[in-house]
Amino acid sequence: MVFGIGEGSMDIVLEKTAFKPGEEIKGKAVLKLNNPTKARGVLVILYREVDVGSGRHRTKQKQIISDAKLGGPKEYTSTEFPFTLRVPEGVISNMDPLSGFLANTFGMQLWVEAKLDLEAAFDISRRIRVAIKQ
Repeated sequence: MVFGIGEGSMDIVLEKTAFKPGEEIKGKAVLKLNNPTKARGVLVILYREVDVGSGRHRTKQKQIISDAKLGGPKEYTSTEFPFTLRVPEGVISNMDPLSGFLANTFGMQLWVEAKLDLEAAFDISRRIRVAIKQ
C-alpha cells in the first residue's frame, strides 16, 4: 500500500473509560495487519489537547501525560498488546485555574492513543477519549 494507507488498523479496548487521578488505565491495543509490516515500534500515550495561539490562528497541541512503549523495531503481524498507564495524582491541579475548575466540575477529557510507528509512511493509529474527575 502507499505510505501506510490501507495496511491495517489499530483498536483500543479499555476496562472502563472514566478514571480518577492516581488510577491505572488498563487495556489492550489490538493491531490488525493485512501483511507483515516493518515498523519502528508500538506505543500508547495518554494526553490532553491544549489550544495554542489566538484568534483565527488557533491550533491544538498534544500535552503528553503518560506513555508506554509496547514494542521496538521489528516486523509486526496482527496481535494484541496489553498496557497500563497511570493517571498522575496532580493532573487536574497542574492546570490553569479556569481549566482546573471546569475539570473538577465537569470532568477532564483526555485521550488514549495507540499507534504502530511506520517508517516513511502514515502511522496506523487509533485514539479514544477518557474522562478524569476528582
